[in-house]
This record gives sequence, C-alpha cells and structure tokens, in this order.
Amino acid sequence: MKHYNFIDLPNDSILAIVNNSIRIDLLLENLNNDLRQKKFYGKVFIDLLLSNGLTAKRFFTIHFNGSILNINDFSNKEIVPDYVINESNNYFIHHPSLLDKGILTSSAKKRFLELTLN
Repeated sequence: MKHYNFIDLPNDSILAIVNNSIRIDLLLENLNNDLRQKKFYGKVFIDLLLSNGLTAKRFFTIHFNGSILNINDFSNKEIVPDYVINESNNYFIHHPSLLDKGILTSSAKKRFLELTLN
C-alpha cells in the first residue's frame, strides 16, 4: 500500500490521506510526482491523523501550482471544511486497520470511531 491516497474534492482541491505515521517531508517528492501525473492544480488538504492524532495539527493545507507543492504555504491555520473532514473520516471507517499504523492510543481510536460513526 502507498504511504498516502488521494480523494478528489470540489473547488480545485484534493485530499491526501497519509496511511501511516511517516513524516510528511519524506513524502513531498512522491506527492509532487503524483499530483503532476494527475495534472492537478489547486489546494491540497493533508490528513496527518496517524502522525499527529486527534489534535489541531491533524489537517494541513498546501498549494500545488501544477509543478510543485509550495512548502512556504504549508499551514494548519485554515479552517478545514466539514466535507473534507467527512471524506477523510469515511476513508478511515472503510480502512480501520490503518488506525493501527499510527500514534493513536486504544482510547483515541475508540473515541475517533465513536465520533465518526455517530
């Protein structure tokens, strides 16, 4: 399995869900290559649930200009739209074994599943 998966979103945006607790800087080259192959241009939401847990640092945004991700634009300051959170949560609901590949404790996994299934 790849270290991440993409979900296409509306409004020239895409969601990259990291499938393990790998550091995001180790994925940048592959992300750039895959986004170029997709001929994508726009905002990339990155879900780092498995690296950062259920914290304010779960989601980051970064702009892809069609060639490279603008690392100077990497931020977690933006309010993440509900539809992005819902898509990501739905991904993990359908791939629950991924929750074991990150830093989430047993109680955090349980809380995540309770929150997303209700």
